[in-house]
Amino acid sequence: MAIPHSQLRRLLMVLSIAAWVGLARQTHTVWESRADIHESLASDALPIYLSGAAVIDGGDPTQAHDLIMAYERRGMGTGALFFSTLYPASVGVMVAPMAQQPWVDFLGIWRFLVLLGAAVAGVAGGLASVRGPRAWLAAPLGGLIVMAGFPLLSQSMGLGQANLLIAGLVGLSILGLSRGWAAMAGSAAAVGVALKLVPGLLFWPMVMARRWRSIIVGGVTGLLLLGWTLSSVSLE
Repeated sequence: MAIPHSQLRRLLMVLSIAAWVGLARQTHTVWESRADIHESLASDALPIYLSGAAVIDGGDPTQAHDLIMAYERRGMGTGALFFSTLYPASVGVMVAPMAQQPWVDFLGIWRFLVLLGAAVAGVAGGLASVRGPRAWLAAPLGGLIVMAGFPLLSQSMGLGQANLLIAGLVGLSILGLSRGWAAMAGSAAAVGVALKLVPGLLFWPMVMARRWRSIIVGGVTGLLLLGWTLSSVSLE
């Protein structure tokens, strides 16, 4: 005997609500674990903070001397000086407003963005793979897979690894491509490139699929970020 369509829709609604609640609880559990890694040991977040601090100080976040000076001016009190000249200058420009906060406050904001990026990556993956009412169930299930299925997620969030935030931007770009949302696809890819160059690979399938609107939006977003960077940093 076939189940009436109305009952299937109610069942789908109940399962979707349960999945969203489960995702919220699991995300909160991961967030609470951030205290397991002391702020003095957040070795991945500190270089990003110093990039923003160097921009605030009028320096160049791609130069080691300016990053060291930003560290010394703030009396960080961390276990060691972690910095990187490999991040593009645009990273320092984008995080400079947050880097005006003390290190501990910046770290809290950055960890939240990293965790949000991980959740968005899973949710976007679910939405990109399923259409129709089932997407309301696929979206939180995708987030749950990320939140509960990756044992190193808490550690990555605690350290402040930017890759999780980049994963969220990549997920948004792929979702935009799958749904025909040109603005989302292009802008998310461009912001990802401003954080690390690897997401630039997303523009290749856009070219092959002739998603010109996404490419144009990405190009405009990239030019705006480039202009912001050049106006904020005196690159040597």
